[in-house]
This record gives sequence, C-alpha cells and structure tokens, in this order.
Amino acid sequence: MKKTLLVMAIIAVFASLALAASNVPHPTAALRPSAHANTVPSYCSPCLWYGGDWDPSANWVALGNGDEYDAGTVYQYTNYVAFVVPSGAQWTVTGLLTNNLVYNFDTGANSCKLDKEENWTINTGVKSGTGGTVVASGTGTATCTYTNRNYEDVYYEYTVNVPTSSTTLSAGTYFLGAVPSCTASSCATFFYMTDSWATNKSGPSSPACLGVQNGPEGGINYVNDCSYYVSNYGYSMTSLTHWSAGVEGTISKGD
Repeated sequence: MKKTLLVMAIIAVFASLALAASNVPHPTAALRPSAHANTVPSYCSPCLWYGGDWDPSANWVALGNGDEYDAGTVYQYTNYVAFVVPSGAQWTVTGLLTNNLVYNFDTGANSCKLDKEENWTINTGVKSGTGGTVVASGTGTATCTYTNRNYEDVYYEYTVNVPTSSTTLSAGTYFLGAVPSCTASSCATFFYMTDSWATNKSGPSSPACLGVQNGPEGGINYVNDCSYYVSNYGYSMTSLTHWSAGVEGTISKGD
C-alpha cells in the first residue's frame, strides 16, 4: 500500500510494490562515488540554487513527494527542502523545481502524467513536528521533463518545474515544496523526490539534514528526513543530506 511504502520510502524496500528490488544497497555514505561536476542544469533557468543531481549508480534514497491516488484515497506527500539566501542578498523567486522518480505501477512506462495544477510553497522554520510559517504559496501549471536518469528502466527521474508568483526573499534559510500531482482514479503514478551528493550543487551551500517530509494520510507528520531513518532503521544518514531540487529567479540585491 502507498501509505506503508511512504513510511519507509527507501527504494531498497520497494518489495511492498511486488518488485524485486532487494539488490539495491542501503544508503551508506562510505560507498558514494565522486560527485559530478558543479554545473547548473539547463532546466533550472535562471537558476539561483540547485541541490545537485541524483546518481542512480550510487547508494541513494527517494522519499514520497506527490499528490497521488491509490485504492480510493488521495495521498498528499510533501518533502520540504532547505535552501539559503546569503547574507546581504535578496532574491526574487519565480519558480521552483524538484527532481522525482516516477513509478507507473500499471504499465511500467517511461512517462510523467500531471492532471492538475501543482502546489508550491516557500516556508520558514520547518522542522520536526511543524510546517513552520508560509512565506508564499499557490498553484501553477508545471512542466514535466525527463532527466535521462533512471534506475534499471523501472524508476524514471523527471524534473517537475512549477512557476510561482514573484516572491522576494531576504537573507535567511527557507524551505521549498513543489509537488507533482496525479490524483484522478485513472492515475497509476507514484512520485519520489531524489537525493543528491552534497558537493554536486550550484548556488549557495545549504544546511545538511534539514529536509522534512509531511504526509498525514500516510502517518508522516513533519518528520525530519535524516533523524527518522536513524531512529527507526539504524542507518547512517550522513549521505541523506541534500535533495535534488532548485530555485529559479533573479538576484535583486547582493551577489
């Protein structure tokens, strides 16, 4: 069931989807390969910050991040990603993006279906137990772009890019949420945000292990991504520090 999967949304335990994924290693930081080049992806434009690419050849984790239909229930999962506006700077944000694995459990096809406008939010103060304060939020018509990355031709990664209202942010730490949606009963699609290696990013450095997931229908209520896996499964989560997401816009003040 979807709600069970998202409680433990590590690809290594996708057995609940009746797929043989037991060969996927646990997310152990020591086995990480060297990071990719520190470049700005073409689909983050103009790009203020990007958390880095998912590496399907490494040990990795993917957490639920989508509004999805399953067995008569619409599940809503948001993985909040931390980013930093540097001291002395001011950003005008015009778009948010998240990279997500798309799993089509009926057909197994490499496709990304969105059936309504996508929710987006920028918050402050998100942490275990609370969604903090909403700075700006809304809905937007997103695009869905294949990144050319996949795992074993089963889980395909797509960038979901959501335009936002023009939002000015002063220096500080913020949390973005950009959620793909396929909620009709005809949908057979699950979404999982991909992680990234800490040095594989563009823009200001972001704090490690601040990601928070919320999915009340699945029993996930603002849970810190790193501490949840450490406390519940005993994994070393030094690798689960950053997420593959980005912020688009312009610098309206500072460098």
